[in-house]
Amino acid sequence: MIPRIATIEERNKIAELLRKNDFVEPGVSDEQMGQLALHFYARNPCGLDYMVVGEEKGDLIAFHAAIPFRFQAFGKACVGGLGSNLIVDRPFRHALSFLQLQKFFFARYAARGIDFIYGLVTRKEVLQVHLRTGFKAIGETPVYARPYRLEKLASRVTKSDRVASLVSPLLKGGESVLRMGPSSPSDIQVEKVPLFPADVDAFAERNLARFEISPVRNQAILNWRFTTLDYRKYEIHLARKEGKICGYVVLRLMSMREFKTLAMVDFLYDWDNERAAKALLAAVHQRALALQVDLVSVIHTEDSPLRGVLRGAGFLKTPESFTLVINQPPKNPTPIGPEHYKSWHATWFDHDVV
Repeated sequence: MIPRIATIEERNKIAELLRKNDFVEPGVSDEQMGQLALHFYARNPCGLDYMVVGEEKGDLIAFHAAIPFRFQAFGKACVGGLGSNLIVDRPFRHALSFLQLQKFFFARYAARGIDFIYGLVTRKEVLQVHLRTGFKAIGETPVYARPYRLEKLASRVTKSDRVASLVSPLLKGGESVLRMGPSSPSDIQVEKVPLFPADVDAFAERNLARFEISPVRNQAILNWRFTTLDYRKYEIHLARKEGKICGYVVLRLMSMREFKTLAMVDFLYDWDNERAAKALLAAVHQRALALQVDLVSVIHTEDSPLRGVLRGAGFLKTPESFTLVINQPPKNPTPIGPEHYKSWHATWFDHDVV
């Protein structure tokens, strides 16, 4: 295999490779895959692109890309490249191919304007490959969920539809309790909006200053992340108090495992105003009921300030989790390690599929 830098003009061939290897979400067309590559890999707010491919006798057999995100780390501006779509064609999947591709990928990202490569990995076998080829594990990010359809969850846990049906009357009673949900504070107004407004900049900067390490959020970045891929149908819910932004949540209805899930992709509120968080969670609850989901899910670090309000709203820690991994140049003057994980703000904002 011969690795090389790829160009955005090759996105159709790259999409063909991804589809052939089942790396395309169900229902997503080739045109939509091209849209993802164009907007995430090339037309991002950083103005950077970094894609590599592996060739064998003129055919594309491997691909890996980075989605550049602006970061604030230890008070300085930098760029983190979110690893995206690491794939080697099935006939060529062996340790040497992955090693070749990753070695090439890691050796050249700094020259493309990226300070580090990172990702959230959930599959254990993929994590092991990443750790062997140059990534370092930083910390575990659990998945938290609020259940809505207990019978569906019981059949998954017990692996038996019969057991779930036997306890169905009891579960139905539990579902009635879950449908009650939180009420919204009267002084907070939550509105579903098509785009993030300009005054989100000051709100996000103020609240992200709490963390040592975080991807930057502002109007341009948030609208790029959540409105350019229209087929994903993200919902933006904005909270205001006396006309000023005090929080937002971005939702997406999608399948996770076998569950119909409402994912809280990004969630931020004024840390000194838990009423804003409660108002947003009340809006999430109403959407969950309207969409008849099995559960609402979210990820964050165990030390995140989000944990308290989510626990109060009925979110439980699940057995599922993501591992945050990072690769940095060997002589990085400010290395990021596991000791910094408590101060890293990680959500599904940092994921190319959710």
